[in-house]
Amino acid sequence: ISFALLNKYSILPVQTYSVKFSDSDQFKPYYDYSLDDDICYCYRFTSDNVVSVKLYRPLTTGKFKWRSNVSGIVQGLAELPESGDCLIITSSMKDALTLIANGYNAIAPQSESICISKELIDNLKTRFKVYVCFDNDNAGRIANLKYADKFGLEILDLSKFPTNLKDVADIMHYCTMNNSTMTEARQQFKTFFNELTNPTTKTT
Repeated sequence: ISFALLNKYSILPVQTYSVKFSDSDQFKPYYDYSLDDDICYCYRFTSDNVVSVKLYRPLTTGKFKWRSNVSGIVQGLAELPESGDCLIITSSMKDALTLIANGYNAIAPQSESICISKELIDNLKTRFKVYVCFDNDNAGRIANLKYADKFGLEILDLSKFPTNLKDVADIMHYCTMNNSTMTEARQQFKTFFNELTNPTTKTT
């Protein structure tokens, strides 16, 4: 994922952030990159001239891995082209960016438990062949079936990949670790997804 792509989708590294808790009128420092063995990214969204943010600490396993005041915004929707061959709805912005970096159109709801509106799905289906591709775990499989049943979308089943990997980004990491160049890794990634979206056409 290039710096240019991160800039296009308004994703920035965070040095510090402060939080105003419900029992206080003041913002208090909560996170400082220089004092914590951690990293944090800010996803910045603008809708109707209102800016909202989601903070993501990928190395944090406990409380406050995510902080957000985002509501009702589909990640990557504003940056979509008017039309294209296919669109993949996936689990997270990290997975959407992995797909976008490899030439696919992709968007992500704020979480797998949030369902995109039927009105938006109907609009997207007039512009793209739309697939759903959530995580290769129980929650992801439930979300896949929910979207398939409700909207008539085809599922891209990550369990068909030859190793037990959870999500799109894991698959890209696997391809990177198993190839000597990024070009070869991208080709392996694209071969896999092209076979998922065109199951009758195998790429050699």
